[in-house]
Amino acid sequence: MKDSYIDEEQSKPDEPKEPSGASIKKLKIKAVKSISKPVASEVRSYFESCGLKVIDKRGEGGRLWVLGTQYEISSYVNEAIRKFGIMGQYTSSKDSGFKPGWCTKSKK
Repeated sequence: MKDSYIDEEQSKPDEPKEPSGASIKKLKIKAVKSISKPVASEVRSYFESCGLKVIDKRGEGGRLWVLGTQYEISSYVNEAIRKFGIMGQYTSSKDSGFKPGWCTKSKK
């Protein structure tokens, strides 16, 4: 009867094998959050010129936010709707820091 043995390399299939005579360095790569620069926007400029706090996340696939209660900002929002032909809604979300405001996905 032949003696059987288990090759150590075969017993550990999940471990990567290192080529003989060569060393492999493992690099740690940090994920970098993409920071997009806001594009010039007539709507954003309008709200900022009215002295309103604006958050523009459209470059990241989000919305343009105008912060404030509906009572505080409705006259400015109604003027922007009329002037630029945009649509939006009064709400809050993580993007606005859960503060009340009005948002739009308009590219204007």
